[in-house]
Amino acid sequence: MASNRELAAVFAELARLTKLEDENPQSFRARAYESAARSLENLAPPAADLSDKELVALPGIGKSSVQKIREYLDGGSMEKLDRLRREFPREYVEMTRIPGLGPKTASRLRSQLDVHSIEDLKKALESQSIRELPGLGAKTEEKIADAIERLGLTGKERR
Repeated sequence: MASNRELAAVFAELARLTKLEDENPQSFRARAYESAARSLENLAPPAADLSDKELVALPGIGKSSVQKIREYLDGGSMEKLDRLRREFPREYVEMTRIPGLGPKTASRLRSQLDVHSIEDLKKALESQSIRELPGLGAKTEEKIADAIERLGLTGKERR
């Protein structure tokens, strides 16, 4: 049986991936998942022991979240989360943690330059192809390169 902490982590990941899917860091659905994660993290009795009615009464948890909680508790997985994990692999999610590289920009890089990871991003920076995209330029390339360097996301220094 999944703990409340595990459920909270699942909803937090669901929120992160939903921001990427919606290409919006302020996505309503993502914020709803973040609220559910906070409620589950601070919940004293195990969520599995509560009825659907009791779960809906918790702040930040609606009917849709209850269905996802039950799906995870009953099967150990969540269809939507599994689909989003396939759509946004770990390497892509890691790339979106770079400051200045939000969901919308990451999506553009992915669709227009086939950038799916930090390694792909570094190649795009080296070829100076990012500056060719409308709304992005040499300054953006410089900021992204600096952020990669500062975060230690290159070679042996990679954290």
